[in-house]
Amino acid sequence: MELKTNRKKAQGIKTKTECVKAAIEVFARKGFHLAKLDDIAEAAGVTRGALYWHYRTKEAFLIAVLETLSAHWTRERLQEFPVRGPADLLISRFFVQFARGNRRAPWLNRLGLITAIDADNIHPRVAEIARNAEATNRWFFKRLVEYGQRTDVIDGKLDASRLGSVLAGAQNAILASWYQDPQGYPIERFTELLVSSLLRGMLSPKRPELEDRERRAAIREIDSGIRRFFEERIPAVVYSIARQEMGAKRAIKKPDRLAENDFRLPPA
Repeated sequence: MELKTNRKKAQGIKTKTECVKAAIEVFARKGFHLAKLDDIAEAAGVTRGALYWHYRTKEAFLIAVLETLSAHWTRERLQEFPVRGPADLLISRFFVQFARGNRRAPWLNRLGLITAIDADNIHPRVAEIARNAEATNRWFFKRLVEYGQRTDVIDGKLDASRLGSVLAGAQNAILASWYQDPQGYPIERFTELLVSSLLRGMLSPKRPELEDRERRAAIREIDSGIRRFFEERIPAVVYSIARQEMGAKRAIKKPDRLAENDFRLPPA
């Protein structure tokens, strides 16, 4: 009897996880308002009744999706971000890698941005998640700025919190501009120009000058660390949806060490 109960519980958890994975895909493709519970049920391969067993409303599904995705972008996880190399290059390369990833799989950040804008009209918990995500972004960039100040790359007289907010705001501005006009804003080039302009006003007069060879080596090391960080922490479902979006030839390769069971719902 106990074995049967455990199997039923395990199957219920598996179904719930599959439903959330399907909801991520549906919300990402259609947005919150156009998505329907029937779309999620079809994508998950379950009946509408099975769907209702786990989540009664579309808002509940969206909350589960946002909680699942935001669990991979927390202060605790970001403590593991590889803070190394010249701080101005680290910030610049983070933005470039972010822009490159967004161009390849734009639906993820688009979902977050659109949801955040309309969060207060959807559900108080959605608004809370959106505010927490933005606060985490500001904290993350503040941490990079403080690293730059400790290493005499960024002017120590400047307010690290304000600079962190400026960089977080720049990230949102890049996304919003690109989503509105992808052809008018080539995202990687636009990102490089905007961030380099911002950084020029932040640099310390004590900043060490690098030779071209040193600069290229630093960029390679920084890029490698950033890529590994994201590959090891982005849930496998993100890679699977990206492959569908981009097609087999241009898909982001999911690392072998990431298995489907690396996608887990956050603790209740």
